[in-house]
Amino acid sequence: EKAKDLVRMAVAKAARLEPLQRLRLSVIPRGLVIGGGISGMAAALSLARQGFEVYLVEKEKELGGLMKKIHYTLVGNSSHTQHNQVWLEDKLLSQNLIVY
Repeated sequence: EKAKDLVRMAVAKAARLEPLQRLRLSVIPRGLVIGGGISGMAAALSLARQGFEVYLVEKEKELGGLMKKIHYTLVGNSSHTQHNQVWLEDKLLSQNLIVY
């Protein structure tokens, strides 16, 4: 009960707070994604689709990360995983994206 009361009090206090000052910041539409695994490729693709110029940095010679090492999944072979990787790589190359 004490924890619930503390949370209620914090929420009530936060509802009454005002920002110290309003800021307008310009955004440079560029993003850096470190790591070319499945998550990095998905993040880079998401940024590129939003109009950002994206730099994807991968330490290995190829994209894919641990996904390249998957040979079998719960449903059998990893052909669908490899297909997803190829699909993602094709999508990345068709976007406003630079891979290092």
